[in-house]
Order: sequence, then structure tokens, then C-alpha cells
Amino acid sequence: MLHVCNLWERKQRLMVLSIIIFIFTEAASVACAIITLASLIPTVSFNETAKACVIPQRSFFFIAWVPAVFFDLAMIIIVLWNRTLRSHTEGFSKVAHGDGLIYFVVSPCLQILIP
Repeated sequence: MLHVCNLWERKQRLMVLSIIIFIFTEAASVACAIITLASLIPTVSFNETAKACVIPQRSFFFIAWVPAVFFDLAMIIIVLWNRTLRSHTEGFSKVAHGDGLIYFVVSPCLQILIP
């Protein structure tokens, strides 16, 4: 997030917007974790054969990643918006690497593909 603010030359509006989005998504992550655990706890039981706690039904663990993916998508939009406002003579891949766009694209892809 600090890197994105540096790309925008520490403009106050962007910094405030980024902090608001970050706080919102972190609070949403905690809420999603509480919801997931509340639905998960009644179904957990101890299995004598496996000598471990097991979850007999499929749970919604993926919901905990939704806020983080939303934050990464917001950062992608901000970086792309910054990219369109600046003129670059280098190629797109070099600028995308320098702007950190690759990180913000790979991160949500991994969160979606590997829940």
C-alpha cells in the first residue's frame, strides 16, 4: 500500500482512500472469519480412528479470502489508473513490474486458485 502511495507521489486523497479501503477490508476479514468459525464449530467432532478433529461437512473457508481479494483488486484499479495518467516511453511490462502491478495481479489469482 505504501508503494502505491509513493507511485501517486503521496497524494493525501489517495492515502486516505487506501487507508479506508484497508481498514474496511481488514474489518470484513475479521467478520468473515467469525462467521466461518461460528458455522464451523458446531460440526467439528473428534474422530477416534484418525485421532484428530474432523469436519464432516464442507465449510465456507473461501469467504475469509474475499475481503483480501477485494483489496487487491482495488489496488490493481488504482495502479492502472495511475498508469493511464502518466506517459511512459518504456514498454508496458517494464512499467507494470516497476509499478507493482504484477504483485497485485498474482496475489488475488493465488488466493482464488488456492483457497
